[in-house]
Formats: sequence, C-alpha cells, structure tokens
Amino acid sequence: MERKAVIDVSHWDGNVNYALWIKKHNLWGVIVKCGGNETKLGRYTDSQYETNYKKAKAAGLHVGAYYYTVCTSVAEAKKDAEHIIGLLKGHDFDMPIYMDVEDPRQFKLSKSTLTAIIKTFCDALIKAGYYAGLYIQGSAWLNNVNKDELDEYANWIAWWQRDWPTAAGDIGMWQQGTKRLTDGALYYDDVSGCTDFNWCVIDYPSRIKAKQNKLENDKNEQRVKDSDKLTKFCEWMYTACAVWSLGYDQYQRQNIYDGGECDCSSLVIWALKKAGFDTGSASYTGNMSSNLTARGWKRIPADLSKAQPGDILLNDNYHTAAVISGNGWNAKIAQASIDERGRATGGQTGDQSGNETNVKNIYTYSHGWDCILRYQGATTGGAKTTTSSSTTTNKTTTSTKLAVDGIGGYETIKAWQKSLGTPVDGVISGQLKGNQEYFKGIVSVTWERTGSALVKAIQKKVGADVDGYWGPDTSKKIQEFLIKHKFSVGPDGADGYFGPNSVKGLQKSLNSKNNPWK
Repeated sequence: MERKAVIDVSHWDGNVNYALWIKKHNLWGVIVKCGGNETKLGRYTDSQYETNYKKAKAAGLHVGAYYYTVCTSVAEAKKDAEHIIGLLKGHDFDMPIYMDVEDPRQFKLSKSTLTAIIKTFCDALIKAGYYAGLYIQGSAWLNNVNKDELDEYANWIAWWQRDWPTAAGDIGMWQQGTKRLTDGALYYDDVSGCTDFNWCVIDYPSRIKAKQNKLENDKNEQRVKDSDKLTKFCEWMYTACAVWSLGYDQYQRQNIYDGGECDCSSLVIWALKKAGFDTGSASYTGNMSSNLTARGWKRIPADLSKAQPGDILLNDNYHTAAVISGNGWNAKIAQASIDERGRATGGQTGDQSGNETNVKNIYTYSHGWDCILRYQGATTGGAKTTTSSSTTTNKTTTSTKLAVDGIGGYETIKAWQKSLGTPVDGVISGQLKGNQEYFKGIVSVTWERTGSALVKAIQKKVGADVDGYWGPDTSKKIQEFLIKHKFSVGPDGADGYFGPNSVKGLQKSLNSKNNPWK
C-alpha cells in the first residue's frame, strides 16, 4: 500500500478539524488516545477520547487508539490491559490498538522484561478480539526490546526525520514529526499548534476486516458444531430412554446399552460423551455443574418457561434430566427415574416397567431444580467485530446437507418436513408406541397417539394408507420409494423395518440434488 497520512490526537490537540485535515493533507486515518496510566494520575480516560473518536468516525476516517502507560511490570501491564479493554468496549476500530511505551523508566528494564510487559498487554488485547500494536521510539525499538518476539503485533515507530527510517526495518507506521494544519509545515520537534504526523504503509483496515470475516466464519462453524453436538446429545438421550430397554440401577449405572442399566447422572454424562462433549471428571449430580461450567456450559436459573433442547435440568443432590425437544412448558425431557420396584437398585436388567427410563413432559421436580445447565459454545479469538450472535439448539449453517449417520433425529425430520411442506418442528409427533419396532431408526418421535401431519404427507407420497400413524406398511412403502429412486436401504431391502440403513438412504435422498420428496 502506498503511504497514507495519519495523525494521532489527544486532549493536548484540543478541537481537531478533521474535515480540514482531509481537505488540505489528504488525511486517511486517526489514532486517538483513549487513556493511560501515569504516576500522578493513575489510570484515566483521555478527556477528548469520545469526542475525537466520534468526530473521526463521522468524517469517514480509519480509526485506531493508543494507551500511554508507564508500567514497569507484567502485573501492571495486565491491569492496564483490563483498563483499556473497558475503554474500547462499544467502539468500532478498523486500525490497531497500540500500547504507547516511551517512559524513560521502562527503558532501564532488561530487554526480556520490557518485551514480556509488551507481550502481556498486547496478548490481552488480542484475546479480547482487537488488533494489537506497539508505539515506541526508534532507538528503543532497536535497543530495548526483542523485536523478533513482537512480530505478530503492529508496530508504530517514532523516528523524527525527513526520510523514511530504513534502519528500523519492516514497520507498519512511521511517526515522522509534527505538522501544522494551516500551512502543512513539518517539524522534527514538539512545536505549539502542531499535531503528530504519521505515514502508514500497511492496509490495516483490510487486514482487520479479513480477521473479522474469519472470526465470524469460525464462529458460524463453531455454532454448527455446537448445534450438531446438542442435537446428538438429545438424540442419544431419546434413543436410550424411548427406543432401548434401558433399566435403572445405581450399582450397575455404567452398563449403558439396550437391555442394560443406568442412573440419572450416568445417563446424561454418557449421552454428552457420545455426542462429543468433554465432561471432565463429572461422575454424579454433585460434580456435574463444576465440571460442565468449566467446559462451555453456563449455570442459569431454573426457569422452565425458558427451557430449550439441549438444556440439562439439575438438582445438585438428587436428580438430572435433559430437555430433548420443544421449548418452555411444551418441552419434552428424557431421564432415568427409578427401577421397576420403585427402588434405586436390585431390579432386573433392562426396562421392566417401561418407565425406568422415559420421555415425558417437562415438570417441576419435587425437590426443585437447582439450575439449568446450558451450553454456551466454544469461543474464538481474533479481530473485534461489531456483530454477535448466540448459540441456539436449532442448527445454524450455510449448508443444507445432513450428516448421513443413520440416526433419524431432529435435523433429518426437519429436512423431511421442509421437503414435504408440513409444519417444521423436527419431531414426528403422535405415534403409537406399539409400532416403534417398525421404525427404530427414527429417534425424534413423540407418542401422544394423535397422528402426524408429516406421516400423512409421507404416506400420501409413497402410496401407503393415509392415517398419520407409522407402521410396517408405511416403513415398507418408504423403503420401496427410496429403492425406486436409487437410494439403498440396506441388504434386507424393503422388509418393513426402518432401521439405520434405511435412515441413511433417507438422508441421502434428502441431500440429493434431485430430492424425490419435493
């Protein structure tokens, strides 16, 4: 990039006429002083910070900020970083944020100490999402810091002379001296009525924009991954509690498989692990909260009216359950309750009562829910953006492709509903529990015996009797429909049992460019 004119301003410069600077000197950018840390003043906000920021933005200039500090220790640098991050919030910068290092006491420190101070400050800015940089005098840049350890930060070197300071090496911005607005006179000394004048040779706005775009893409990808994991968590909980014959026994709580045993916490922790979550050393209700909140989950009040899929309901002493579908008081939860004799242990393996593990409407627990654990997702660093979005349990993605995993869960049912034009909630509702064996590959189901609009649409599409209930004839007709359109349902063909192989064929058909369901 060719040299661009930049000024740096503070309260010392008074009321800056940015429009005139642009007109007379083709001004491109401004670095505003936001605050600092000085011996007599302590930490402070520059009195002209907000005014300079707002006027520079209004003038259409590229804007960064600097923070003057006399700190001489890593501990003080951390406090300075906390202070400036607070000052920067709510502002939109497209130039770097610089640490201003020019106090003589700092140059009496060892190279390694001063370098560590700078890195501490700048790394904190980067972690907070800003493009960090260093302002320093030329002689100190050459003699008082380990430059090779500061390569990842923007550098702004004060070297007051006429010609470009080639001795400084590769630098992003050069402070040449002070310039008078009215006549453009340039001085290599502090002169009353003049403003510090700089040349920038790196297109920082483009770099920062690229970082912002990458950060947003990373966030979107992470949101998709988080949503995928939450969906898988709900599906595993549903499978264990509604599809399998999984019993309850606290002494055999880790034997989690179809026909095995669990208790409430071992089941939730198992389902989290199966979905790809890190659960740390969580092993029972009493340590679930501490382990999960250290790994991206947040403990929030147990307001069931705000429950959403993927939430974990927790009583720290007695019980836990997972919200697997619906929202608020319309939500469904999956849980391990008690053995067939109403005891905690000693029963037969597997679900003998049909209720040892179960799916039911959300409810107020007799001992009370202490909290909801809600996943917040992983965070990523990078350039600060001015937009944000939150993780939701409904998948947010630019891709419409389903994972071909043989699990007929929320996303698969939602895609099917969209293809057939029925209401979209990701659930096949109102089915007959006695027919479950004919579509065990479908896990996002409820059993209210009211029939399903989606099933009616499917039955009409494949030529089955239209009643809204999925049974063996519906399974067989769907399989025949998929085979007709060249999608495999497994080696057993159209056998009337819609298992994982049939679901994979369904998922492939929904992903297909020539989706036969539309």
